[in-house]
Amino acid sequence: MNTHVPTPVRLSRRTETPSSEELAAVNALEDGPLTPLKPDDIYVRYVRLTGDQANAYHGKFRTNDLPRLAEMTVGKTVLIGHNRSEAGVGRFFDGRIIAHAGHQFTFHGFYWPQARSDAGDLAADIDSGIYHSASISVWFSRPTCALCGEDMRHVQKCRHLPGQEYNGQICTFYYDEIEDVAEGSIVYAGAHPGTGFA
Repeated sequence: MNTHVPTPVRLSRRTETPSSEELAAVNALEDGPLTPLKPDDIYVRYVRLTGDQANAYHGKFRTNDLPRLAEMTVGKTVLIGHNRSEAGVGRFFDGRIIAHAGHQFTFHGFYWPQARSDAGDLAADIDSGIYHSASISVWFSRPTCALCGEDMRHVQKCRHLPGQEYNGQICTFYYDEIEDVAEGSIVYAGAHPGTGFA
């Protein structure tokens, strides 16, 4: 697992040519390119992958866990629709935290090779807004109730159900004891509000 996130790279102003910092970060990935990639070899884009709001399943990440989550995402694979039966289409090379719409988000640079037969189609779909949502997949050990602080699996201690209202508050839970990031995906509708490409 990559345990070091490079200093956040400067975002490229040109949509088709990565900056020298972006290219260096890609080439420095653990188990990275077999031969150093050149500017014309890859496309680069950026995505808000997840944040600290409750998602459609009423789960959320703690704000102070986001930097570690961003770090764990660097080097992971970009999939389409969480489809793990196929190889990925790209790879994350950068991770940082940004503010967006009043919340904190992990923000990631990712790349894919221009030599792929569908590379231009992927770039066109992202740039035109056809692809507009993203999603993260993580392994975690403890769903902690945001109302009582107990592990939600222990029904003797926590009697709250995600999505139900208790004394005017909707029950949510935290993804605690995060073990690793499995992948990040381009999806048709993300569970987390506010994800997307930038």
